[in-house]
Amino acid sequence: MPLRCVSQDVRAITLALVAKRQRRNQTELDLGLTNRPAPGFIGFGTLVSFRRSIGLAGLIALTVILVLGLQAARAPAAVLAGPLLAGLVFALGGLAWRPGPSLLLLSQAVIGCAIGSVMAPALADAALWSRGGAIMVAGLAPLLLGMLMSGFAARMTRMSSATAVWGLTPGGASAMIGLAAAAGADIQKVALFQYLRLLLAALTALAVAQALVGPTPASTPKDWTPALELCGVVIMAIAVGISAWSAQVLRRPSLAILLPIGFSGVLTALQAPSLQTPPTLAAAAYAVVGWRIGLSFTRATVLENARALPMMTSLVLALVAGCALIGLGLGWAFDMDPLTAHLATNPGGVDTVMIIAFGGEGDVPFVLAAHLLRFLAILLLARSVAQWIEARGAVRASARRAPKA
Repeated sequence: MPLRCVSQDVRAITLALVAKRQRRNQTELDLGLTNRPAPGFIGFGTLVSFRRSIGLAGLIALTVILVLGLQAARAPAAVLAGPLLAGLVFALGGLAWRPGPSLLLLSQAVIGCAIGSVMAPALADAALWSRGGAIMVAGLAPLLLGMLMSGFAARMTRMSSATAVWGLTPGGASAMIGLAAAAGADIQKVALFQYLRLLLAALTALAVAQALVGPTPASTPKDWTPALELCGVVIMAIAVGISAWSAQVLRRPSLAILLPIGFSGVLTALQAPSLQTPPTLAAAAYAVVGWRIGLSFTRATVLENARALPMMTSLVLALVAGCALIGLGLGWAFDMDPLTAHLATNPGGVDTVMIIAFGGEGDVPFVLAAHLLRFLAILLLARSVAQWIEARGAVRASARRAPKA
């Protein structure tokens, strides 16, 4: 009997470890944190069932309906809001599909080309960088707030310091989850934290843009098939391929959107032909980014973390609200329009924020400069600061466990 009990215990522990490893591998695969290829062509996966095919068709149909409806209502950033809401509906309805890492990186690179072709001259303007103080506040203050909140969360809850730090740091979601895995944090909770941050920050930015900008002015219908120079399209395709490949090899997904902007700046400085992005291709890339956010909230993820979800949502809402307050202070101190200040300090992903900035009336170069600075700060400082917070958490934990004299 004792040997049988031990055997059952070992079998249960083994199954639990295998299940945990499978969940971790799937999280890394979804977010592009592994070099293993996603199943199928550029992340679409093998459609093994007719039901999934119907689900994808329904997702696309609902996306088109929502985008057209939001555009008819002249809502800003309709090409992002429509796919995001459609993805959220289908994820909670049971659709088990998400854009694979390769497809996501290619889409972000296309968005980077669309941004860079318009913003490269503005980013090279000395007048922008003369506002260096405002850019530093907008870029670094949200990062500092996230670090402070992670320390508070680790102290006031049963969450480990590593999980709190990597879950609440407002940086690239993929980078945070990858660093969390290396630090031994609860990768499932960190992933849910980051998904919540992306979703709530995007919804908040959309709501703020709608409130501040209101319905966008009626204009002539957009030309979805403009005349483009073949040379510009070819250069764009090369930039997309190089950027997506570099981001995957270097395991830095944010590079997929930042490298094309750098390429655009170099081409502008050399007075070479500029990148030209077909509008239909850009719209498809926006849809992939929106789906990626909405489809992250599967029923399984929500049910598995149901007990911790209210606490995690409250912490993320506090982070988003704190960044919004920083934005208000930034606008007041530097005499800046509210939408620009909010988007510059918004803790969401740079891709979603830039799409919303293009759809509104904000200062897009300033917003991009602030998020670029935050990205560089995360690369240089986040790991060291997080390790310091983790060490302090470990010291406090050992002090609480130590017997009192």
